[in-house]
Amino acid sequence: MAESAILAHPSIRTLRPTTANEVLYDGRATEVNSGRDCRLRVVARWLPSQDIRWTAHFIEPGPKAWSAAAEVRFRLKARGAYSGQEVVGRARDWASGWMAGGAVVGRTEAAVPAVLVRWVNLGDVGRGSWLEAVAGDGTRHRWPGRQSWRLGEWIMAVDARPDLGAVIETLKETGKYAITHLAVLHRIDTRPFTAEECPPILRAYQLASSFVLGRFTYPALAEARDDSGRLVWREWGAPLADPLGGVDAWWNATAAPIADPVRLLGERFLDPTRGRVARHLAQSYVASNRGGFVEQRITVAFAALELLSWQRAVLEDGADPVKHENKNADWRLRAMLKKAKIPISPIPAHLPALKAFAKKEGHGDAPKAVAEVRHRLTHPKRLDDLYDRDQLLIEAWWLTEEPEALAVLVALPVADRPSGQSGELRPRPAVGERRPARRRVVHQVGLLVVGVDADEDAVAGRAELRRRSLEHRAVLAVAVADAGAEPAPPGAARVLGFNDRSYAVRAWSGGGA
Repeated sequence: MAESAILAHPSIRTLRPTTANEVLYDGRATEVNSGRDCRLRVVARWLPSQDIRWTAHFIEPGPKAWSAAAEVRFRLKARGAYSGQEVVGRARDWASGWMAGGAVVGRTEAAVPAVLVRWVNLGDVGRGSWLEAVAGDGTRHRWPGRQSWRLGEWIMAVDARPDLGAVIETLKETGKYAITHLAVLHRIDTRPFTAEECPPILRAYQLASSFVLGRFTYPALAEARDDSGRLVWREWGAPLADPLGGVDAWWNATAAPIADPVRLLGERFLDPTRGRVARHLAQSYVASNRGGFVEQRITVAFAALELLSWQRAVLEDGADPVKHENKNADWRLRAMLKKAKIPISPIPAHLPALKAFAKKEGHGDAPKAVAEVRHRLTHPKRLDDLYDRDQLLIEAWWLTEEPEALAVLVALPVADRPSGQSGELRPRPAVGERRPARRRVVHQVGLLVVGVDADEDAVAGRAELRRRSLEHRAVLAVAVADAGAEPAPPGAARVLGFNDRSYAVRAWSGGGA
C-alpha cells in the first residue's frame, strides 16, 4: 500500500524556476501630495538587485511631481485589505523609485491562524514526508517534500517544490534566485496571531537556517488570508538572500534533519537575554563565510570574537571594562582559551604561511599571529605588508572562520539524549596540536558534550559539522565555544573537548531518549 501524502499548496506547481521576483501590487492609487490618480505597480525583486521597486503611470499628464530621492506617498485604491492603505517610497525619477523593505501592508491588527511564506534560495535541505499536487488535467504528482520545523510554540510546515533538484542545478549554474519552498507558519496550539507577532519568529527561522547553511536565505513575503481566501495583510520586502553554491555548510543532511539545529538555534536567537549577541555572532559567521574579499572575512570574524570576549569577560564575569579594553586583542583571545582550560600550542604545520609569518615576527601562538594579521590589515608597516606572503591571509581566515559557528552551537542548552546517540569521553586536544590533516579536505571534528553526572556520561546530538581541516578549526574554536556557553543547569551538559579518534563534530539535537 502506498504511503499517504499531504496535499501541497495549490500555487507550488506555478512557481517559476529562475526568478523569485513577485508583484506585490498592480492597481489604482493616488499620489497623496498632488492628489493625482495613477496606476501603481510594486515589485519585490532579487534580480537584478534585491529591493522593492515601484512605477507609477499617471492617468492625466502633468508636471514632474517630485525630484530624485524625494519621499513619495501613495494611497492604494484596490478593494479589500489594501483599500485606503498608504505606502511610502523614494523617487528615482519622475515616474519610478524604490521602497524600504519590511513594511506589512493591510489590516495588520487582524489576527490570523497561519501565514504563507516563500523561501528564497533555501536549497536542498533533505527529504521529508510525501506531498501530492493535482494538475489541471487531474494528473497527480507525488514527491517527498514536507518537513516540519518547530520553534518554541511555533511550527513551520516547509514544502519543497516538486522540481527542486533541477531548479537547484539551474540556480547554481546561473547565480539566480527562485522560490524553492513554500511554508506555512502557525502556532502549535493554533491560536491566532497578528502581523506584529510574526516578524521576530520569521527572523529567527531565517537566521537559524542561514547559519546552518552558511549563506543567507529567507522566508519572505509572508501573507495572511481569511477563511474565504481573501488577503488580510502581506509583507512588502525583498530581504537578503544569497545565490546557491560556493560556500561550505557545517550541517550535513545525512547526520541530522535540519529541523534540529533550526529549532535549537532559533530558540537561542529569541532568548531575551542572550539573543542579541547570538544573532550578531550568527550573522558574522555567515558574513565571513559567504563571500567578499578575504580581508573582509577576517575583519568580520574577528569583530565577532571581540564581541564574545567582551560579553563573557565584562558583561557576565564583571571584569573591569577599562582594563579589559586596554589589553591587546591577542591577550583577550588568549584569556578565553585559558578560561576554557585549553593549552595553547604552536601553529600547526599544515598552515605553513601563517607559521612562517609567526616565526619571523616573533609571535609564538595562534592568537597572537591572527590578531597581528587583523591589525596589520588596517595598520600595515609597508605598502605590500602581508601581501608578499602567499596564502597568509587565507590561512589566517581559516583560523577565524569557525569560532563564531561553534560559539553559537555550544551556547545551546542541552536537551535529552537523542535516540541511538551517545558520546564518548576523550581527552581535550591542545590548541594547535599537530595532527595529520589535509588542507581543503572535509573532516568531521567531534565536540564532546559531557554530563555532570559522576560517571561522566556524555550527551551528544546528531548535527554533524563538516570541516576542511581539524587544526584550523581547533585553534581558538573550542575555547571560544566554551566561553560562549551559558552556565549549565543541573543535569545538563557542557562542552569538554574534541573526539580526536573519529573527528565527528556533534552538536546536540532535541531528540527523545
